[in-house]
Amino acid sequence: MPRFKTMKTILRLVLATSSLSLIALCIFLQQQGVFDQSTPQQSESVGSSELGYLINGKSLPCSGPNFRAYHPLGCFLRRNSVHGVIRDIVLETYAQIQLTHPEFKYVYGETGWPRGGHFRPHKSHRNGLCVDFFVPVRRNGNIAEIDASVANQFGYGLDFDDSGKLRDFEIDWESMIVHLRTLQAISANHGVTVRFVIFDNKLQEILAKHSGGQDLLKSVRFSRLPSWVRHDEHYHVEFDLNLERRGTGV
Repeated sequence: MPRFKTMKTILRLVLATSSLSLIALCIFLQQQGVFDQSTPQQSESVGSSELGYLINGKSLPCSGPNFRAYHPLGCFLRRNSVHGVIRDIVLETYAQIQLTHPEFKYVYGETGWPRGGHFRPHKSHRNGLCVDFFVPVRRNGNIAEIDASVANQFGYGLDFDDSGKLRDFEIDWESMIVHLRTLQAISANHGVTVRFVIFDNKLQEILAKHSGGQDLLKSVRFSRLPSWVRHDEHYHVEFDLNLERRGTGV
């Protein structure tokens, strides 16, 4: 029996080491662009976020000066793919904030497959126009980042209370407001609209109490409908390319 337990322990260590090695390998290869199979062709979003698909999706970078993906495996699997215009908007938003608030740090979550379609466990994210952004946080008053791992479902299993706190973490409301306001402005520059944001209703009330929060809630449509899953650790943003208004199939 002791030998059996020892073998099980060794096996766990081997598997854990293999997983860590795989993650490290994924990070290295992603940085080298090995898995970036984005094509130069324009993206095309077909159908709705719940029933549609995506043509020529573009992957977001795994990291930048003030942002990173939720987990290297998400990049490796290309679960960070969006419509090309949305990719530009997300990156230009981060670049703009780097100029105005270089201290802020952001983590983006899942977006969709390069070809869109069904994207478990999400109910939408099918046509390249949805992006999950993890809430920016402070830890003991200092700017920090969400710690996403397999243990907490890559960050999606984290639970903030109704005041926006989780242990010694607290939502950085100023950073979140700056992000969404900049995202809205950059989207408008591209002729794109932030169609709506899904964020926990009770946390919206806390958001409204912070500087710029009321104006944000008036200018950006926040859904007040009950969501199938609580959106407290991230806010879901869905965009509208306004193709009918522009008369183009970009």
